[in-house]
Amino acid sequence: MESNSIYIYKMRKQVHTGSGFSTKAIFIVNGLLKDLFERTTSESSCLAHNSK
Repeated sequence: MESNSIYIYKMRKQVHTGSGFSTKAIFIVNGLLKDLFERTTSESSCLAHNSK
């Protein structure tokens, strides 16, 4: 999975226009999204395999 940093930055800019967001915070959020994506795809794979 690629880095979603640019999308995280754009979303933050729309939601919180006056506040800053450190690079470290963007990397942390990106890591959380990556972990969530991996867990979701893993669980989806297990469910698809078990439903056959």
